[in-house]
Amino acid sequence: MKIGIVHFYLATESGDPRLVFSLAQALKAEGHQVQIYTTEFDPQFFPELHKGLEIIEVKTPQSFRSLMGATSILGKIKERIYWSRLSKKLVKKVATRLDSDLDVLDLHNDASFRIAPLYRQKNPKAHILWTMHNPPFYHEKKGSLLATLLSRAYACKEFVIAKRKVRYIDGLITLDELRREMALKLKKPIRVLRIPVDFEKFYAPVRPYDKSHGPVTLLSMGSLSSFRRYEDTIQAVAHLKKKGHSAKAVLICKDFWKSGDYKQKLLDLVKKENLEDDVDFWFDGANEEELKKVREGSHAFIFPNIVNIWGMAAFEAMASGLPLVVVRVTSVAEVLKDGQNCLMVDPERPDQIADRVHDLISDPDLYRVIGQAGQDFVKEKLSWKAYAKSLVDFISNPQQNP
Repeated sequence: MKIGIVHFYLATESGDPRLVFSLAQALKAEGHQVQIYTTEFDPQFFPELHKGLEIIEVKTPQSFRSLMGATSILGKIKERIYWSRLSKKLVKKVATRLDSDLDVLDLHNDASFRIAPLYRQKNPKAHILWTMHNPPFYHEKKGSLLATLLSRAYACKEFVIAKRKVRYIDGLITLDELRREMALKLKKPIRVLRIPVDFEKFYAPVRPYDKSHGPVTLLSMGSLSSFRRYEDTIQAVAHLKKKGHSAKAVLICKDFWKSGDYKQKLLDLVKKENLEDDVDFWFDGANEEELKKVREGSHAFIFPNIVNIWGMAAFEAMASGLPLVVVRVTSVAEVLKDGQNCLMVDPERPDQIADRVHDLISDPDLYRVIGQAGQDFVKEKLSWKAYAKSLVDFISNPQQNP
């Protein structure tokens, strides 16, 4: 089949570009012709993943990057308005560039779903999917009442638009049960496909903690955002030190969204807890080689997010042999079992994180069991080959879930 994948922004070292490139490579390996359409592509990110892929860049009038970073409510409103106007232009521009003979069009996240009616006119026979990992009508409570009300209003508006556009879409792909429940309102066939991991790339033997090698190192990773709760990893280090352990944290938290206030909050917390020598911030992110070294030097991956989100970095860490300590409310925890292939904690409980890490480093057998079971889960359940085959199967057999 000839498959087109659309994602508006592929110019960052984050989960979405990695997903798009990995999916394209997996589909190519199955014998399909794949084209990627985007409005921004930066070849410096994931060069080994996009090597050999056909990537068609539709230039934008303004970089997405320049729109990010508003902190005030008024600034965010202006940002939303501009995003909305820009999205309409991008939809038409990308739709015009799409080849007219695609068998499948896979629209990824946010505003790209609006392309569906335009492409349906262009190619009535195409099978159109919407991979809605981040549906634009997703809403959660914000930091203030006004921000929460504005967010809810925006989500309602986007849902009305989605219901109108989804008539031209044949199937929806979600990554977890929360988004599946949201997608049910659109009354289209749904398939839950968990984002996989390149196991062989990240594999390393499970290595129980040995205090003779230095402090126990907690690793957390993701974009710099308050919902990532990096402060919980920092405070877990403080709790461990009070228990008599030598401990530190490595936070790979690229400041992609220019989160100045949150960044300062973390720096102030480190100073307050006297952890200046025990917390290593990577606000500029890290390349693949640096990430590999960081994982090799860490002893547990901490995923303290307080929103329901799928974290590829957590499963990459599990593949590398690191035990996972994860908050119960995330999509990651949804597929795992506490005490068997991970250790779970309640939201905003750094003391519980510290307790779970204490259990791991005090019991080499527990460390080995959790680390090995987590690694086995990734290997057996999260392969790109299985993902690509399930996606193709969904096209011809659009039942809700097998």
